[in-house]
Amino acid sequence: QQTGWTIQTIPCSCVSVPTDGYRPIAQGLELAFVQLERGQEALDWLLANAGLLRAHLQAEGAGRGLVLLNSVAQAAQAVSLLQELLKGVLVREISGRMDRQQRAETQALLRDAPQPVLVIGTSAVDVGVDFRIHLLITESSDAATVIQRLGRLGRHPGFSAYHAYVLISGSTPWVMARLQQQLQAEQVVERSEFVAAIQEAFDPPRAFPEYQQRWGALQAQGLLWQMGSENQAVMQPIRQRLVEDFQKLYGSGVQPWLGAWRDLEKTDVGRAVQQELLRFRGGTTLQAAVWDGESFYTYDLLRLLPYVQVDVLSRENFLQAAARAGWSELAFPEPWIHLYVRVQRWETERLPWTLRCNHHTDDLAVGELTLLSRVSVQDHPQDRAINRVLARQKLLGFLVPLTAQQSPFDVRRHLHLSPLFGLYLLHDGDNQRFACAFNQDALLLEALKRRLAPFLKTHRPSLIF
Repeated sequence: QQTGWTIQTIPCSCVSVPTDGYRPIAQGLELAFVQLERGQEALDWLLANAGLLRAHLQAEGAGRGLVLLNSVAQAAQAVSLLQELLKGVLVREISGRMDRQQRAETQALLRDAPQPVLVIGTSAVDVGVDFRIHLLITESSDAATVIQRLGRLGRHPGFSAYHAYVLISGSTPWVMARLQQQLQAEQVVERSEFVAAIQEAFDPPRAFPEYQQRWGALQAQGLLWQMGSENQAVMQPIRQRLVEDFQKLYGSGVQPWLGAWRDLEKTDVGRAVQQELLRFRGGTTLQAAVWDGESFYTYDLLRLLPYVQVDVLSRENFLQAAARAGWSELAFPEPWIHLYVRVQRWETERLPWTLRCNHHTDDLAVGELTLLSRVSVQDHPQDRAINRVLARQKLLGFLVPLTAQQSPFDVRRHLHLSPLFGLYLLHDGDNQRFACAFNQDALLLEALKRRLAPFLKTHRPSLIF
């Protein structure tokens, strides 16, 4: 309508009970919400309930199930462990680690295999793939994602029963409390009422208006700056129209002369902020390029370390191997890759690791954007090889001080951040504890700085003698 196109609205009439003249588009299902304990992961629940999964799949003969996890690393580990626990069940993975051919092979098994099939997936299957399943286990996220994932179940008839389990993170305990206010145990709920309850209980997708207010105008100026080096005859009219559009959104904060953007160039931190604002691509805290068997992908190093042992590679050796597998160098842009690794093996138990920054407390900038040097990973089997690379880097970060009784969980809960938000426990040279975010996550914390006042006002740097 805003474009001026002619719009035709097609009305939809839906009912929740069998009715003449209607065809079923979704089957009824039995749904359980599972509150994980603090520190417990979805993988822990899957392993503890492997017998329950087997019973659901075998009850249908050639049963079909889908597990949706928020972590590629946990998905890979879940496949390895459940293959051992679920004898007679084909356990397969569909995630960002899998190429198109591997995904097609898994979909063929779902369609044709005579034995039960359980697919372990991530957000890579959230959109555009239709699964004929009767069992769904999913980690919780925001309201829209929970509704969308539950919509994958019951699309196809032919099973005797449909079951779903929504695993609620221990870092979001308020969700279960809200659910108990909206729904009762053993309650039969019509879909529209159920959707309303989910939207009330789970946090909506976070827009973070503070981020837009803090960084939106500067990001727009960065885009205009990039356009300034292009063909002026072609780009100037486009640039002028963009200025006018950006000013409607951000007001006078967007100026054609780019003064605020150029001010960032005066400091090392400012230049790092510019780089993050111009990224215009999904990124991770410390992005690693990963060679994993026949797969090549990028992933968050800090989310990968608890589950794998790795070899650290040079960029040249990594790209040579990727090229042999048909990957272009463009898939692994150098400015955004902090480390290149090859997976030795996936571990069956979590590996220990600690994040440290070897500076005294009073040398660190707290509650503001800063460039962190001498960041290292400790207690991991490959920490020395990893640190030889990290030691040469300065990372844009934001530190929130913690007391001995606090953890990053408390900051995440205070700000109602997603469990996927990159917030990590960091120790400095004096063993002071911080909740630490890097890169784009650091920009968001800086935009939320006022809401962090309860943590920042209690900070007292230690005295070093």
